Amino acid sequence: MTRTFHWVGRRFEGGGGLVPDDRVVCVGADMAYIVGFERGEVVVDGGAPQSMALRVTHIYRRFGDGWKLVHRHADFPPADQRVGGGG
Repeated sequence: MTRTFHWVGRRFEGGGGLVPDDRVVCVGADMAYIVGFERGEVVVDGGAPQSMALRVTHIYRRFGDGWKLVHRHADFPPADQRVGGGG
């Protein structure tokens, strides 16, 4: 698994990075989660800069005086399925 993470990490360079757009934040005594998006410009495999948007979920757990990320899921948002594609 570690080799896979390193391989993915090496494919991305430069760009402006991804900026969080948190939509739901819920904090309990010992656990918390954030659901939202990460958007920005990235460079993949040395190509041209391109826009990227990811739908993300982060789960955190309190350890001592701090919080640690214990789970992350990210994928590309699906196409808008609403009729007309608008809100």
